[in-house]
Amino acid sequence: MKVRVNPPLCMGERLCWKVSPEVFDVDEWGYAHAKVENVPPEHEESARIAVENCPMKAIVIMEE
Repeated sequence: MKVRVNPPLCMGERLCWKVSPEVFDVDEWGYAHAKVENVPPEHEESARIAVENCPMKAIVIMEE
């Protein structure tokens, strides 16, 4: 599984980072990006929760 953040949609709420800090990080302005290209199996559930809770729907999951 992979995740991708669409930068123009991200509003810097940081919910993804709070829910799944192993998968997401934020820059100095608070905007999110994926830390990993492939989400490790042990972090897939938290990544899915982060995607579901993104208020701007700026994160997408890409199944392999």
